Amino acid sequence: MRIGPLIAVFLISTLCQELALADPSPSELQAARDLFAQASKDEERQDWAGALEKLKRVASIKTTPGVRSHIAACEEKLGQLVLALADYTAAESLAKRQNNGEVLAAIADPMAKL
Repeated sequence: MRIGPLIAVFLISTLCQELALADPSPSELQAARDLFAQASKDEERQDWAGALEKLKRVASIKTTPGVRSHIAACEEKLGQLVLALADYTAAESLAKRQNNGEVLAAIADPMAKL
């Protein structure tokens, strides 16, 4: 099985989801911020599965390059390498569109390793 087509399908579906989402309400954004803070604490404790679950919920509200890169890092730590590479690639695409050099710098090394 070739990985390239799988990543392409994943990226296309991710981008379509982003385009289909309506702007989140202020209360939804606050909930996403709270979840992200909880996920960050999970990451500090190396609870990768707990963090990943919360980060996916954050992404369902609002996807950013940073959220996507954290999802990828958790997947990488859990050994889900194909998913991690796809999410790092999605984070890279979003970061380039938003001119987010901080995320691009942060994901360069993990992407190269995968």
